[in-house]
Amino acid sequence: MKHKWFGLSAHAQGIVSGAVSALCLTSYFVLNKHVYNAYNPSAVEYALLFALCGGLFGFASLMHRMDRKMYENAKRDFGKFWLLATISFLAMGLLVIGQRYTTSINVALLGTLTIVTTMFFSWLLLGEPPSKRQRLWLLVMFVGLYVGIVGLNTVHLNSGDLIVLSSILLFGLGNALAREVMHRQGAFVVPNVRLVLSGGMALVASIFLIRNIDLMVQILPWALVAGLFYWLTMKTFAVSVHLINANHAVVLNNGQVISTSLAGVIFLGENYTWEKFIGSAIVLASIYYIALGEVGIMPHIHTQPGQHDMVASAFIVRRDAGEWKCLVHMHKKIDMLMQIGGHIELHETPWQSMAQEISDESGYELSQLKVLQHTSETPNIGQSILHPNPFLVNTHNVGNNHFHSDLCYGFVASDIPMKAIAHGESQDLRWYTMLELRKLVEDKIAPEDTVNIYDFLLHQYASFAKIPASKYSLNKPSAGLATNDEKYKAMSIW
Repeated sequence: MKHKWFGLSAHAQGIVSGAVSALCLTSYFVLNKHVYNAYNPSAVEYALLFALCGGLFGFASLMHRMDRKMYENAKRDFGKFWLLATISFLAMGLLVIGQRYTTSINVALLGTLTIVTTMFFSWLLLGEPPSKRQRLWLLVMFVGLYVGIVGLNTVHLNSGDLIVLSSILLFGLGNALAREVMHRQGAFVVPNVRLVLSGGMALVASIFLIRNIDLMVQILPWALVAGLFYWLTMKTFAVSVHLINANHAVVLNNGQVISTSLAGVIFLGENYTWEKFIGSAIVLASIYYIALGEVGIMPHIHTQPGQHDMVASAFIVRRDAGEWKCLVHMHKKIDMLMQIGGHIELHETPWQSMAQEISDESGYELSQLKVLQHTSETPNIGQSILHPNPFLVNTHNVGNNHFHSDLCYGFVASDIPMKAIAHGESQDLRWYTMLELRKLVEDKIAPEDTVNIYDFLLHQYASFAKIPASKYSLNKPSAGLATNDEKYKAMSIW
């Protein structure tokens, strides 16, 4: 499906989607607080009603788009979906209950801590520690939160703040655990299934815990609208991640700390002080630099005009539910979905570089992959180290009269990566069919060359020999071919 929003580019659409996700989250916070102020319902009863309404929108979304193939694929992670849904149900319930006892402005500020708790559980469970720079900005963020919530006074958190904090811990746990499932199921299925299962839990709990039926019927329209905004927050955030990248989408979404503060003052009459403004600004700036991580531009090895760098790319395919899927990730520099790969450093062989890029950027180990070769036969070359052949080599202009000569290696995987993506690398890893990749090219989200090379690889796939990638050594030769200076001088003319 092409994105045609008033002629906006895909990148501009992503920015708009991120901003809309922030406004939807603001609307959700403010509506919940309005219900508490106007109707004074039981916090537990309203939380259950809200979760049920959110589940309805998730169910409608799944029914609209989910086909049998998605359903069969989702059944493979049935147990993990229930675990994620249980965590989501508790987190969502505690957040809505906490709103009963604190302001929407405080909830907005505390809600930004989700990025911190997600990082913490990713470190604890997935072995992904934050970088030194991220740890520094986490400290700055806590200063901003302190100033925004407590002001310049001694620490004092009300009961609502503490309940919201407990929900933020659970949201972080759920986000970290969802990463693995996201790789297999996709960004559409996982959040909607979590919403539906959470709504089912709320339905069962409502039978035993909701007593004031008349009041619940009275506030049902508000709960439906709040549930809609909660679902729209997830939907527009996912679109933003898809069209730009996860880091920028996180920053845009957390802009809700500003919009919620303004809405709380205008619509709820909440008190807003200069401490809250300064705290919010510090928090938002911190989120930007935390989400940015260790993003940097890999320096070119050869920097003079017209010079070339050697790079290596991995084109990885996998059969999933009878279809070929191609692996891409969101490139952190150019904000496009591309194959994984990088520069061949001066101290690396091409195969060492390829193995390192695969491990860092996808989480695959060579033992999980087969490399595609035009023949399974290899020569006996004595003391030299034999590398696999790239299936394609190309040279392209990367701008400023600088060129990359790219060694394109083809791989086939039978399973998902066994380890987490390295810290500082793009965490936005996706599997697409060729049809889906073609649509991404139309939307200018993926380069046409990347897609054409994947297309060529799949058309030639049957002719390739599939060799275990771990068969090829990552070592360097232990002894030189030359035994004296004369032989070395003779070799230097090659």
